[in-house]
Amino acid sequence: MTDNKNKVSRSGTPTTNPMWDRQRELAECKKQLEEQDDMLVDIEMGVDRLHATATDINSTSKEQGILIDDLDKDVSGANDRIGGIIGKVKDLINNPGGNCRCFIIIFLVVVFVICVSIIVWF
Repeated sequence: MTDNKNKVSRSGTPTTNPMWDRQRELAECKKQLEEQDDMLVDIEMGVDRLHATATDINSTSKEQGILIDDLDKDVSGANDRIGGIIGKVKDLINNPGGNCRCFIIIFLVVVFVICVSIIVWF
C-alpha cells in the first residue's frame, strides 16, 4: 500500500495531498476555536466574579455612607448639648454667691467620678 500523505516527487521533494492539508487545517482551526471558547468561558467567569464583588463594594459603601451621616448628626447634636452645658456652668460659676459655687463644684466632681467609674467598670 502506498501512503497518500507522503508521496515523493521525482525531484525528491515530498508532495502532499491537498485534501489532507485542508483537513489538517480544519482540525487545527477547530482546536483553536475550542481553546478560544475555553478562554472565553474563563473570562466570563472572571467578569461575573468581578461584577459580584463590585456590587458588594457598592452596597457596603452606601451603607457606610449612611452610617457616617448618622454619626455626624449624633456628634453635632452632642457637641451642641455640651456647648450649652458649658455655657450654663460658666454662668453659674460667674454669678456671685460663695456657697453656691462650692456646692456646684462638689456636685460636678461627684458626677465626674461617677461617670469615670461607670466607664471603667463597663
